[in-house]
Amino acid sequence: EDQAAANGAQLSSFQYRLKMRCQTLFYTEDIYAEANEMQAAMEARIAQRPDLPELERARMAADVEERRTRIKWRFLGNIRFIGELFKENVLKAPVMRECVLFLLGYDEKTNAWSETVDEQYLDAGIKLLTTVGQKLEHEDQRKRKHQTAQCFERLQAMSRDKRVTSRLRF
Repeated sequence: EDQAAANGAQLSSFQYRLKMRCQTLFYTEDIYAEANEMQAAMEARIAQRPDLPELERARMAADVEERRTRIKWRFLGNIRFIGELFKENVLKAPVMRECVLFLLGYDEKTNAWSETVDEQYLDAGIKLLTTVGQKLEHEDQRKRKHQTAQCFERLQAMSRDKRVTSRLRF
C-alpha cells in the first residue's frame, strides 16, 4: 500500500510538473525572442563591419531564418503535445477550450475576438483543433455547451478575411 501511495504521489507530481511546463511554454509572450536577439546581433555586426562579405551576411541571415523555423516547429509540436495530453485525459476540457480560444484570438479581458491574430497562433490553433476537436466537441455535446461551435464560427469568418494568408484560409 505504501508503495502504491508513493507511486501515485510521484505520478501526481509528474503530471503537475508536466502541466506547469506546458503552461509556461504555451503562454510565452514572444516565441521568437531568441531569433529576434540573433537578428539584432546580426544587424549590429553588419553595422560594425560594413565591409562584411555578402556570403557571410547571407549565411548569418540563413542562420536566423533556420532558428525561426525550428522555433515554429517546436511551438507547433508543443501544441500538438498539449492536445495529446487532453486526449489522454491529463488535461481537462476547460483548459483545452482556453488554449484554443487564446490561439484563435479570443481576449478574455474584453470578452471578444481580437481584430487581428498572429498567424503563428492561428496556425497553432488550427493544429490544436485538428488534434482535439472531436473530443472537445463531444464534451460540449455531453454538457450541452456550444463553445467549440464558436471556434469553428471564428475560423469560418477568418477564412473569408483577406488579411489572413491563403494557406491558412484553406
